[in-house]
Amino acid sequence: MKKVFSLLASIIITSVMTTQIIKASSIKTDILLSGVEGEIINSQVSNVRSSSRLTLQSLNIQQDNGVLNAKGIVTHDNQEKELILEGNLYPMIGEGYYSNNLVLGDITGDEEYNVLKFTIENKPDDSTAMLSIVLEVRESGEWIQFKHEINQETFDSYFNGATVQVDENNIDEEELKEATLNLLNSNARADHGEDLDETTRADVSGVITTDNDLSVDSSNARNTISVNFTELNRLMTDLKRTGRVNLSNYNVPESLFRGTGWKQDVSITNSARNNYYAASSNQGAYTLTQISVFQHDIRFQGWTDGPSGTGNNTLDTLLRVVHGMIVDYDHHSRDISVVYYNWGLSFQDVEIAQGRLSGTNVYTAKTINGSNLTSRPGIGNAVRMFAALVPHASTVLDVWDNLQLVRSPALNTRETFVGATYANQVSVHNNRVYRNIAGHSHGWNLINEGANFTVTGEINSGSGSITVGWGYAFTASTSLA
Repeated sequence: MKKVFSLLASIIITSVMTTQIIKASSIKTDILLSGVEGEIINSQVSNVRSSSRLTLQSLNIQQDNGVLNAKGIVTHDNQEKELILEGNLYPMIGEGYYSNNLVLGDITGDEEYNVLKFTIENKPDDSTAMLSIVLEVRESGEWIQFKHEINQETFDSYFNGATVQVDENNIDEEELKEATLNLLNSNARADHGEDLDETTRADVSGVITTDNDLSVDSSNARNTISVNFTELNRLMTDLKRTGRVNLSNYNVPESLFRGTGWKQDVSITNSARNNYYAASSNQGAYTLTQISVFQHDIRFQGWTDGPSGTGNNTLDTLLRVVHGMIVDYDHHSRDISVVYYNWGLSFQDVEIAQGRLSGTNVYTAKTINGSNLTSRPGIGNAVRMFAALVPHASTVLDVWDNLQLVRSPALNTRETFVGATYANQVSVHNNRVYRNIAGHSHGWNLINEGANFTVTGEINSGSGSITVGWGYAFTASTSLA
């Protein structure tokens, strides 16, 4: 339910009239419509029959302190039918592009028509507002949109009434954000919507050397849409500054912001070593996308002297959220607008591993750090540390192999292993050495911009050269499913 609906076809409005009644104790406004023709906006969906003709012959919309009732007549394939709508109105607030300029309705339909969208968007530049209603024909799955222009005074009355409704029902800011996002997401509300999985699992691995040469060996990415991360970063930064940009001004593929499904790029071929995950939900005339751009940075910190002529080096493996937001993309104008800032995907059960050490290279300590994380209710705030203590002559094939839980400490904890060199560990651990380490976020999620989770491994090397396998995994969850 949003503005980003471009005018896909002309709408005939033979008459529109508004009546406003304002009393000390209530805010009331009527909107009277007649002769408004509808336009099918989801004809591209394969299971939808696109043959209906639907006209609002008349509709009397009344709102009293944010409570809406409407009654009228529709003509559907030349048959007249009564249409009754009722529900509550909600104001769009926050810091997104539509803040204070959009009213949304949680409107109940009837057995024949599902109300997917009821919005009034203010257009302060020309002192008008646009009413948009999308009905889903329950039998056929068609989404039919009706739009007409009203005056700004009527918008103000509906916005103020919606604010009263929210206040009277003690709806807090977080609840209001959840409610308005749901009302914008016609696809999730539809009987014949496109499926979008609530979660997807990331699992990526590769190799790095002490020269910081980095490669990606494997990934379970299902729908990779490669991007120029310099351009994507510029687009996201401009959105934070202006709230709306046009995709034509950026070298970023339209498919990132259009079409239902999960998308990602985990190639880390760029110097900043950025990745992204995104979930999109097609709304007919526009697409909603929840996106998180994150940095996967893995680097050796340099050599220091170790005992008995050996060398020590430290490898940091970091995941950090750089950008996170919900946006809409207008299929016609190519405008991208921010719905909500700092509301990216939720990265849960984040795991970072490193290892596959061989020869005289062994781990002597590990550290798990993190900041700006979001606590998971009911789980506690601990993280989990893992290590693989294996026979010194064995070959470790995968960074996830042989890991055993060492402890569940608080964040920002360092754990040292007994044995400062390969020879020491062989002696004190009955011919076993530490070859893999890992950390699990457990009680914490990465959601907000700046959220980060790091696993640091301290390695002692008798050879002066280290090749390390690395891997990360997490479950990404979207609010659009």
